[in-house]
Amino acid sequence: MVNIRFDKKELKHIVISIILLGFIFGFDDKASSFVFSHWISNFIFISFIVAFSLLFHEFAHKLIASKSNATTKYSLWGIDRYGLGRSAKLPAKFLGFTINNIYLGTFIGIFLALVSRGKFVFAAIGQTIIEPNKIKKIGSKYKLLTNFDIASIALVGPLASLLLAFIFSIFGFKQGVEINSMLAFYHMIPLPKLDGINILFNSRFFYLLSLVFIISGIILLQNTSALISLILSLLTAIIITLIFLFCDKTSGISKIRVIQSS
Repeated sequence: MVNIRFDKKELKHIVISIILLGFIFGFDDKASSFVFSHWISNFIFISFIVAFSLLFHEFAHKLIASKSNATTKYSLWGIDRYGLGRSAKLPAKFLGFTINNIYLGTFIGIFLALVSRGKFVFAAIGQTIIEPNKIKKIGSKYKLLTNFDIASIALVGPLASLLLAFIFSIFGFKQGVEINSMLAFYHMIPLPKLDGINILFNSRFFYLLSLVFIISGIILLQNTSALISLILSLLTAIIITLIFLFCDKTSGISKIRVIQSS
C-alpha cells in the first residue's frame, strides 16, 4: 500500500514556498497602473495555482519514491556552506545570530522579481531530498537505491509539472502553463540539491532526453496545441538523444583505436 504524507516541517516549507512563488509569479499583475486591491487579488489567485502545482510536483516525487523503498523531503532550497574550507560550514554565528542555512533560491527569486519588476521569474526556490528507507535493496548502489531509482524519483517532478502545463494549455489557462513550465525548467538545472543534478549524476541518458523534451515542450506550447507540442517535443528529444549516444559511442571507439595503435 502506498503511504504518501508530508511531515510538519515539509508543510511549513511548502506554505512558505507557495507564498514566495505567489509573490514572484504575481509581482507583475499586467495592469497598466498599480492598484493595491487588484494586485492582492491577483496574488491570491496566482498563489492558488502555485499551491496546486507545487503539491502535484511533490506528490509525484513521493509516489515514485514509495515504489522504490524511499521517501522524499521538501524544503526551501539553500546552501549549508559559505566557503570551501572545512570550517566554512553552517551553522555559523553572525552578529550574534545563528545562521543554519542560506536560502539562496528565495533570495535570487525575490531579488530578480524586484529588479525586473516581475518580468524575470526564478522558480527554483525549493529542493527535494531523496532518502532511502531503512529496508535494504539487493544489488543497488549506495546500498539502498540504484542510479535508476534516484534518477526516476528526481525526474518525475519536472515531468509532472510539464504534464500540468500541457493540461492547462488545453483549457487555455495561460497562468497555469507559465507557472508549471517554469517549475519544470528550473528544477532541471543541475545545481546542488535540485532535481536536475540528481538526474544528471545518475543517468546522463535520462537527463539529456528529459531536458530536451521539457525545453522543447515549453517552447512549442507557446505556439502550438498541447497534443502537437507533446508529439514534436518527444520526437525532438528522442532524435537528439540518439544522435548524442551515437556520437558518444563513435568517440569512444575512436579513443580505443588510438590507444591500441599507440
